[in-house]
Amino acid sequence: MERVALLLGACATLTTLVAWAVTLAPGPTAPPAATPAPPAATPAPRAATPAPPAVTPAPPAGWQVVERHGGRFAVPPVRAGWRVGRPGEELYYADRRGEPAVGVAGPAVLDEGYCVGHGGPSNRAFAGLLPPAPGTAREVVARLTRAWAAAVAAPDAEPAGVRVVGVRLADGSSAVQTHTVVPVAPGPCRPARAGVDLVSTQGASGVVTLVLVRDLGRGSMSQAVARRIVTSLRR
Repeated sequence: MERVALLLGACATLTTLVAWAVTLAPGPTAPPAATPAPPAATPAPRAATPAPPAVTPAPPAGWQVVERHGGRFAVPPVRAGWRVGRPGEELYYADRRGEPAVGVAGPAVLDEGYCVGHGGPSNRAFAGLLPPAPGTAREVVARLTRAWAAAVAAPDAEPAGVRVVGVRLADGSSAVQTHTVVPVAPGPCRPARAGVDLVSTQGASGVVTLVLVRDLGRGSMSQAVARRIVTSLRR
């Protein structure tokens, strides 16, 4: 995918359903005693055993952890084509005036510069964390999705609709997610469509959001890898 401006650069819905089934079986019934036993002394109450702390699963072996803005997520290893940028690097889409419309600092980028012979920057995907935002997670993810979809889509594309769904992250916490597919303007190394995934969760300083922008088509990452990246968000 070609990127406009510095390093940089969606509505089908991806829904993750989590269900729990708990079966409680009765314990064995003791046979009646022939002679009633004398009443037993009332035992002293026992202190409740504290539940073990929740264990946050580590990212897959070799995956790179990216920490920004009070959150973190993981992407595949360097050998898979991913590079984690420095915090000072910024990757963004520009508006009609050439000003940054949406963007991320210190993103993880897939197959950077793969479009050989093209004068501008290129990559097949990138992921990054956005600064904490006020409001509820649903409000924030819906607002950000509209902004990102409009920036990624071709100029004459219809505004994308937004559907927010619940998702369970890899550490067991809850979040909300959107998945959007938009047409992009034709050009060298540009696919016909691009996907934008955003997932938001409530953090200590506001709503933490991870954005993943990726090519859709030949040579693009699999849906399984994209889902693993999105659900790796932790606050």
